[in-house]
Amino acid sequence: MKINEKLMQAVTKFRTGAKKSDDKRDAGLPHNIPEVERFDNLQYGQDSKWNSLDIYLPKKVDPPFPTIINVHGGGWVYGTKETYQYYGMGLAKRGFAFINPNYRLAPEHAEFPDELNDVDTYLHWIDDHADEYR
Repeated sequence: MKINEKLMQAVTKFRTGAKKSDDKRDAGLPHNIPEVERFDNLQYGQDSKWNSLDIYLPKKVDPPFPTIINVHGGGWVYGTKETYQYYGMGLAKRGFAFINPNYRLAPEHAEFPDELNDVDTYLHWIDDHADEYR
């Protein structure tokens, strides 16, 4: 067995277990809550599949908002903005703006530092659009 096959098997096993755990944790949670304004699937980079983000803003707090810029966990091989949306909405409900991205993941995107380049692009997009989203 090649190292790449072993690596992909390990990543697949990790992703499957993590997703099962995340889905169990999030079962029944609402996609929208009245205290939070959502902006979904805003493209911040060239890759329309991976370079998108969501913004969750508090409705009961006056701008400018204290802002949490999320770079999700998952060891650069797991996670999406959908995985972390409930965490972000909970923080927005408590008065924070929460910026929640997708970015390319390894090993499918193994040209390191693709993931970090996406995060850099994401951070610049936030800076460029801060006034627009308060």
